[in-house]
Amino acid sequence: MKIRKAKQSDAKKCIELTKTPEFIFPGEKNFVEKYLLDFIKKGIFYVAEENQKIVGFISAQEIFGREMWIDMIVVDKNFRGKGIGTKLIKLVLKIAKKKV
Repeated sequence: MKIRKAKQSDAKKCIELTKTPEFIFPGEKNFVEKYLLDFIKKGIFYVAEENQKIVGFISAQEIFGREMWIDMIVVDKNFRGKGIGTKLIKLVLKIAKKKV
């Protein structure tokens, strides 16, 4: 499993991962796409890959220069229980500690 910084081309797969009963987004049809693309451009956004397939992601943002907020974390239901979410959270914690 590999974790890397997300690219704009990853947005479509990440959108597919959010299409689960756990995620309910209000508003317009393209809201999720616009939201994720904005995070990829400006925020902290990493994807987890297994055999070159995106199986999870995490997005976070820096608040007031001293705090981090995890906005979203998603792991494909077929890959849950393998520690992917934990690794994504640990990465964001590592990034946050460097900024403090």
